[in-house]
Amino acid sequence: WAAGVAILATKGPTMSEGKTIKAIRKAVRSRRLAQPFRATNVNDAIDIDWAGNFLSKHCDKRSDRKMTCLFDRVNRGLYRLTNEQQALCDAGLSK
Repeated sequence: WAAGVAILATKGPTMSEGKTIKAIRKAVRSRRLAQPFRATNVNDAIDIDWAGNFLSKHCDKRSDRKMTCLFDRVNRGLYRLTNEQQALCDAGLSK
């Protein structure tokens, strides 16, 4: 934890969860990451090694989780941005 923000271990530079979704949207927008994608695709596109946990933690609206829904699960191990995240991606916003 740094200043109350969870910092996660990465292959590349340390990246917070907020920066991770921004990096994923940027990779999709620049076509380095095609949708739907797998965790390995995300890991390669934004140089991390923990996308599997991030994707599963932030997909589907589940009452037992307090996480923000950022991804839709297309199939087992296959994800895409939610409509809201896709709109931010298309607009080039880093909200």
